Amino acid sequence: MVHLGNLLRTIYAELMDGRVVPLRRSRGVGRPTPPDTVTAVCARPKCRNEFQRNLTRGRRQLYCTEECRREVDAERRKTRARLRHYEDNVAKLRADNNTYAPDGADAVAGAGNAEELLRTQLARVQGLLVFADDDDPVVQHLADLATAVAQYLGADAEEIG
Repeated sequence: MVHLGNLLRTIYAELMDGRVVPLRRSRGVGRPTPPDTVTAVCARPKCRNEFQRNLTRGRRQLYCTEECRREVDAERRKTRARLRHYEDNVAKLRADNNTYAPDGADAVAGAGNAEELLRTQLARVQGLLVFADDDDPVVQHLADLATAVAQYLGADAEEIG
């Protein structure tokens, strides 16, 4: 009978000499096969470098580096803030324009439905209230009415002059 220690030494020696081919591992066991890769372009507009993206499960890699991803987040925040600033300026300019429109001709001409007409006239009244005398009772009633309309439309009451 063959002693187990001698058998193991023999198998080990044959493995080292390359005479024995190890058994193939079954799928999913052991070392995973390397994933396929594709060439992708960085999604950051200022970068656009090519990089190798692994085709694996999960979210796709959009940026070539983590630094690019962080830069995109920072640029997005800055752009959003600038957009908000310019939208506020446009709203103020619309109110000023509606203030100087003769008899609301510009305001009424563009109105397609009742809600749009209310919004347009509210902007005009808000522009008028900026220059109106706060001590006048008629102006107070007009401001109250504008606040009520703004609340009805869902606009901020703080916009009312």
